[in-house]
Amino acid sequence: MPLITDGQARALLVNGLAARRERRFDPYPVVKLTAAWIDTVWLLSDAMPEDPDCVFGVRLVKGGSPDLRHVQLSKIAALRGPNGETVECDESFIADKTLAGYVQEAMQRRPD
Repeated sequence: MPLITDGQARALLVNGLAARRERRFDPYPVVKLTAAWIDTVWLLSDAMPEDPDCVFGVRLVKGGSPDLRHVQLSKIAALRGPNGETVECDESFIADKTLAGYVQEAMQRRPD
């Protein structure tokens, strides 16, 4: 089963095209992925039109700094926990702030 839905994939591509047109594009994340066994969440906002497997977003690790970067969906999907756990997609996720807003929130929550 694919990690994300067809609708999410389309929305990531739409944002990817918009990111190319707008230098200061700050989209709302489209996809939330969770790897519970390592306390990690990815909020993904856009995909590269020429390579939809390459997506941009922020990785949030409990207690760590937010990490903005491009990642490959296929590599995230291949991750397995010690008991065979898999990364899960929160299909009910609806972003309430832009990607920059989530980064700012994560920075404020970091322990000193």
